[in-house]
Amino acid sequence: MVEHGAEAGAVRRAVAGAVGASGAASVALSGGLDSSVVAALLAGTGARCVSVAAGDWASPDLPHARAMARHAGMALDVVRAGAAEALGAAGEAIAALGTYSPMEVRSAAVACLALRAARERGAVPVATGDGADELFAGYAFLVSAPAGTLRARLDRLQGIMHFPSLRLAGAMGVRAVAPFLDEGVVRASRAMPDGLLVREERGRRVGKWILRRAFERDVPRGIAWRQKVPMASGAGLDGLGALLGEMIPDADFAERARGVMERDGVRVRDKESLHYYEVRRRAHGPPRRAAAGAPSCPDCGSDVSAGGARYCRMCGRFPL
Repeated sequence: MVEHGAEAGAVRRAVAGAVGASGAASVALSGGLDSSVVAALLAGTGARCVSVAAGDWASPDLPHARAMARHAGMALDVVRAGAAEALGAAGEAIAALGTYSPMEVRSAAVACLALRAARERGAVPVATGDGADELFAGYAFLVSAPAGTLRARLDRLQGIMHFPSLRLAGAMGVRAVAPFLDEGVVRASRAMPDGLLVREERGRRVGKWILRRAFERDVPRGIAWRQKVPMASGAGLDGLGALLGEMIPDADFAERARGVMERDGVRVRDKESLHYYEVRRRAHGPPRRAAAGAPSCPDCGSDVSAGGARYCRMCGRFPL
């Protein structure tokens, strides 16, 4: 008998219904829990999997993506992105989204490469795993929430959640679907008590416990209880930071960063941020400054009042 089988069944039915109604012809498969659940539910429909792996850096997600595709009996297209292609995808993401936050740019670059591959293969709509972490408590700061605070943290997060990959898809003319954001899945997640979202399992606290329990028989065991890995890290594109650090000499960085401060009143924190800022400025100009009296980012001056955010979506400063 499955522990908390009734609750797991409710989650399973909601997610399966959303995936079934999505009409997805492919899934952007990282090999993490969320996209693997979507892949499992698309098995047998003719949908295919698309995964991104850096060509010049280690890609820890790729073995898990391969394992999931084999498990589901699905074709897997692996996009191998070298440094130049990864930088190009980052630039496309910046132009589409307007952000130069390194964390968001790297993740959006992964999404850009996957969406482009799906479009080229005619495998659209593309399903993503967006929303599962926000609804089922997948992030580390939710897993570590002190007793009695998880629901408030979830409510706050769900009030400000945004999904750059879906915006990027729109800009690229690619239809993307996010089954976890279906109203039925949202209702099912909110019906779960906190103790079924974050729970002890095998000697450690894990997030998305009820989602893992609901689908542990549909994905390889190593994926069902796998710890969360950020998208860019799993694909290896966090190597962009080190690459840009090597490409830009220290003296050049100091001079260009000083010029940005003098011209735009924006402080860039490192070489990666500088490169992304310059790409962003060519596409959109400098960031719009917050109105007088509105809370603003100390580094870029952008308005950070939306949802009481503690993170600047424009430049990535955290904490504010």
